[in-house]
Amino acid sequence: MVTIPTLPLVFAWSLLQPHFVIVALLAWAFERHANGKSTTAGVLLGLAAAVKVTPILFVLIFLADRDWRASAWALATSGGIAALSVLLMGWEAHAAFLEAAAFVNSITIFYGGNLTIEVVLQGLLYPGSIESTPSGMQFAEKTPWIAALSKALALIAAAGILWLTRHGDRAERTMLRAFFLVPALYYFSPLAWGHYYLLLLPMIMGLWGRLPPRLWAIALASSFVMLFLPLVLMIQYQFPEFPMLQYLQSGLLIVSLTTVAVGLRKTGSAPRENGAPEAVPA
Repeated sequence: MVTIPTLPLVFAWSLLQPHFVIVALLAWAFERHANGKSTTAGVLLGLAAAVKVTPILFVLIFLADRDWRASAWALATSGGIAALSVLLMGWEAHAAFLEAAAFVNSITIFYGGNLTIEVVLQGLLYPGSIESTPSGMQFAEKTPWIAALSKALALIAAAGILWLTRHGDRAERTMLRAFFLVPALYYFSPLAWGHYYLLLLPMIMGLWGRLPPRLWAIALASSFVMLFLPLVLMIQYQFPEFPMLQYLQSGLLIVSLTTVAVGLRKTGSAPRENGAPEAVPA
């Protein structure tokens, strides 16, 4: 429910994007995993990945906890639905989709709602490479080293998040990992519209009382940077000479998340002494 009044969700609905369903499935999957319900968590994650493939990367949360059952169910569910889709719709339709996806991955799309590091670096370092279509959409041929760097940074960020959050009870680990992996996986991907970051809101609600108040407030602020600052970016559609607003959003996101990470390292890196349970009762 906390995602409903956000501009990214309204944008997603206007384009008939199913991301609200994905956010609900992922939030439910993480809640089930936090409470030790491995099979249900895996099936829910698999269902989300069957709608859009990127959510399968969140299986890293299950693998980091050595929850092999949840991981297996996630892969089996998404793989089974994919196989059923090919059986029902035929391979040609799926091949056409993969061809279109490959084309999108070969370019960098410049648009106020697309927030990735590739957009920022390409725009700052190679502004002359940007072209416009008759409809006004701006794009550039992908620069290989920028694409490689974004993938490397995604791997480094994911590994660092899993290591930083290795302590604490299972519920705390799950919520923290999901919260940090959302920007890590999407920001370093080729394409990430604003509604991709909606999962931050249910995760930050789940961290209420689990983070020191100051860190929780900073984490909440980073969520607002992702989800509500695009209201400001609407200016970009009328005044194209202000692309720096998008770069400002990126900078604020990185600074706020880094501040939370450093704070966790200083205040929460040690194991709890009160013998916190591995699962929270349902």
